[in-house]
Amino acid sequence: MQTEKQEPKLVVILNESAIASVVKDAGTFLMFGGLMYFNHRVLNGNGWIDFVFILIVFMWLSTRNSSKVFSGKRTEAIKWLEEK
Repeated sequence: MQTEKQEPKLVVILNESAIASVVKDAGTFLMFGGLMYFNHRVLNGNGWIDFVFILIVFMWLSTRNSSKVFSGKRTEAIKWLEEK
């Protein structure tokens, strides 16, 4: 058992390009579409299951925007890390 307190991990993303943004948005759309396809093809299309899948995706997306992740320019990242 560890008695030392571990430092939280921080993630810094510098200068996300337009292409990376489009790819990220397409990935989110494909995740929604894939879950809906799976539900209606395999699980007989229950609306409550659609709701649960959408809720899971929103929870996953909200964790990506936590206080441990920064996305922006280099100077803003330096200021953000100094605050941490």
